[in-house]
Amino acid sequence: MMFVWTVFLMSSLLCASPQDIYLNDKNDCISGEEMKKQFQTILAEQRKLQSEVNKLQQDRELLTNLLTNPPGDCKTLYNQGYRKSGAYTIYPWERSNPAFRSVNVFCDMETNAGGWTAIQRRTTGAVNFNRNWTDYKVGFGITEDYWIGNDAIHQLTKDRPALYVSLTLNNVDKRHELYNQISVSDETDNYRLFLLGPASGTLGDNMLNTNRRIAGMPFTTLDRDNDNNGDNNCAVQFRGGWWFNGCHHAFLNGPWAPGKWVEPWSPLLMNGLNITETQMMIRSR
Repeated sequence: MMFVWTVFLMSSLLCASPQDIYLNDKNDCISGEEMKKQFQTILAEQRKLQSEVNKLQQDRELLTNLLTNPPGDCKTLYNQGYRKSGAYTIYPWERSNPAFRSVNVFCDMETNAGGWTAIQRRTTGAVNFNRNWTDYKVGFGITEDYWIGNDAIHQLTKDRPALYVSLTLNNVDKRHELYNQISVSDETDNYRLFLLGPASGTLGDNMLNTNRRIAGMPFTTLDRDNDNNGDNNCAVQFRGGWWFNGCHHAFLNGPWAPGKWVEPWSPLLMNGLNITETQMMIRSR
């Protein structure tokens, strides 16, 4: 006991302020202010660890929900707590459906309250959209540039969700048109497009109320002619699959610049030279 007091007294004499003296494991002097800083550091680290634990718990709950209730669309993911726009996996078909499979999509979780599933997206022009019937049926491309597939579009539009069409010009000017309802029939009816207004936005309604309206038209590809253009196939002429009439005032699948993309959205856009992004997105109610 006498030895401990002797060490303490000797340490205190060596330190500047005896009333603030504490000893660490190396028998060095530590001031009360330094001890306070260390204590605050420990508390900060504890708070950080607790935050990480809470996030892991939230991620675990989200993953459990994902496994037990596979999301059918991006609106479901949004309702489950996902708020960041990006690539996600959805399951448009029910498990009991023989067609059940996953589909990779881009989810817009920010535009107009979020929860939008992109059925068509083009941001780089790296993917060729001049494809045959089978390609458009099952889908093609990646997150930046893709067509989700007409089978998936049919499944996703059974409940007649809203349609949001957007075109970005020179990475600055973003125009859009919002349609109240969209649905697409199955392959036996050639994926016929149905649209209901009202339409509103900054693009103008070129899909519904025009003499070349595509609403009510079946889908046409380079190897399957279902348009109203006589013996001339609009998909061959304009190099991309679409719901052509005879032929179009709106066409989002044309050749990316510097290719000859004719009348993407006439008369606002007579060519695609200034287009840097297109999206067709749907959201259930």
